[in-house]
Amino acid sequence: MDYTLLKDVTLASNNRVRVRVRIARISHYMSKHQRTGIPRLDFVMLDEQGGMMDGQVLAWSASPFLQHIKENDVYYIHHFKVVHSSLPYRAVDHPCMAMFTEYTEIIKDEHVPDSFPVYAYKISPYEVLRSRENNTALMSDAIGLMLRVSDVKTVTVNGTPRAVRNVYISDGRETAVVALWEAHANQFPAETLQQQMQQGPVVILFVAVTVKLREGDVFFFPAVLFCLWSPLVIAVYVY
Repeated sequence: MDYTLLKDVTLASNNRVRVRVRIARISHYMSKHQRTGIPRLDFVMLDEQGGMMDGQVLAWSASPFLQHIKENDVYYIHHFKVVHSSLPYRAVDHPCMAMFTEYTEIIKDEHVPDSFPVYAYKISPYEVLRSRENNTALMSDAIGLMLRVSDVKTVTVNGTPRAVRNVYISDGRETAVVALWEAHANQFPAETLQQQMQQGPVVILFVAVTVKLREGDVFFFPAVLFCLWSPLVIAVYVY
């Protein structure tokens, strides 16, 4: 079956191309003005060359989409809209975004080679991440040797108590702090990782982070927490 690589998908590809991609990092989005109802679905499409592209399903068609798609499986996808990536926090640097509609054709690939990438991320050196301070147009992925993790503590922000936990990671040259707030702080598998650190080095990956500098130190703030660590190579999603 013919298909197009994600790097070759442009606005001119609207409803024309077929792609072969793994669906990764599905998250549910509900605006602050939406109290109830079905949330919008955001996700990342990953192709055989490691190319990535944001994808979105509007709330009204989210349920049918989830009946046909399983996260981490590979699919041939045809008849989808290609639009400018207008998300306030972009997960990848592709200029376009796919929007699935009721006309989108989805066929599961039953013959996926072992060489097909599994995880959707793009690593950048810490010096590059420093240059992205306060850049919310494009979120980054950060990897490092885990040094330690703090307990959850409560701090007051604008008069409101909030839970926070800090994870300290290093690239071998400098240390960065990953600040996890609220649900991320409470659901982070700190005890499991600390036990693994007693057995050997633990390398951990955080995706979709924004960057801030505080007194020269690098702080990462995950929007959606996805962490991948070795040696067991276990992935954990917290939404």
